Amino acid sequence: MNFRGEIVIKADELKAEISLVQEYYQLLKDYLSGAEYDISEIRGCIHSLKERLSKVRLLYIAYCLERSGKEINLPIDSLLNQMDFALALIESNPQQSRAIIQMALAISPTKIEDIIAFLDFLKERLI
Repeated sequence: MNFRGEIVIKADELKAEISLVQEYYQLLKDYLSGAEYDISEIRGCIHSLKERLSKVRLLYIAYCLERSGKEINLPIDSLLNQMDFALALIESNPQQSRAIIQMALAISPTKIEDIIAFLDFLKERLI
């Protein structure tokens, strides 16, 4: 496969992963806004959101390397760590899950809203 074809495949895969991140984020956002969900669904949502964000980061690095020869990383480590923190706290105190998630996201130096906004922008402009 030629160089251009490989980039297109990575762009399509990256777009698909960004769409999954957006779906999980919307569910989490709805929950934080007061929608009722089973706590196991929210834990699964956070776990899946973490996995998808990690995959998006890897795909984005590969995409940038192929396009420009430069490794450009998404700075999401602190956000992923805070999501792990929230998951651990929810295990011991599930009745406070909404407040725990809000607190964990609030103290992360990397704001999930900023990452989602960047991914929205990126998804619209991927070739």
